[in-house]
Amino acid sequence: MKTTNLFLLIGILLTVNVSLCAQTAEEWKKLGNAELDSTNYSKAIEYYQKAVEVDSNYCDAYHNLGLAYSAIEEFDKAIEYYNKAISKNDTVAITFFALGS
Repeated sequence: MKTTNLFLLIGILLTVNVSLCAQTAEEWKKLGNAELDSTNYSKAIEYYQKAVEVDSNYCDAYHNLGLAYSAIEEFDKAIEYYNKAISKNDTVAITFFALGS
């Protein structure tokens, strides 16, 4: 009985801990934005990728991945992510502008 209660308590604590650590796509994007502004492009890319892992339809994160890859002159990757952003939302003019730059 005590062992069952112990496992139940551990399970509850782990569930609470995972919930507290989980971040939304918007939170990941904000972290990426801060790194992008600081010209820490590899870290920005990491955070934007986490944002799209959480929400695979998050147009802004794909757009910002394009910005980060453009900044490090990985233009093929930048184009790939700009196109993904457009496929998620084809009404965002800034992405078309970035793609054409």
